[in-house]
Formats: sequence, C-alpha cells, structure tokens
Amino acid sequence: MDPSQNKPAAAPRPPAANSVAARGLFPADSNTHVLDRLNALYKYRFVAATVFLLVILAVVLRVYTTTPMYR
Repeated sequence: MDPSQNKPAAAPRPPAANSVAARGLFPADSNTHVLDRLNALYKYRFVAATVFLLVILAVVLRVYTTTPMYR
C-alpha cells in the first residue's frame, strides 16, 4: 500500500497580504487621488454615455410596448 495516497487534504491558506482578496475593494491606504478617478471617467466618457443611452432606450421601449393593466 502506498503511504502517499493516505495523506489528508491540505488546509486552505489565508490570502496573501498583497492579493486582491486581502486588500478588499477600497483599501484604506490607497494613494489614488480624486482627480485620478475623474480622469478615468473622462477617459471612458463615450463608453459611459453609450451605455447610459442604451439603457434609457431599452426602458423607453419597454414602457411604450407594455400593455397597461388597470384594476
């Protein structure tokens, strides 16, 4: 019988200090300035405007094509 087949499963390791899961979504020690975030919005302004207009168009189409239900 091979002893290597009877080893228990390894315990899960905690995330490393520099991993994305350990840092979280909004780290407290972030050096990102507000203007950096505004620059990102400005950089992708056409994508953001396109997505916004597509969502508004979808909502308008849904409202005008839905049969009203009166009670």
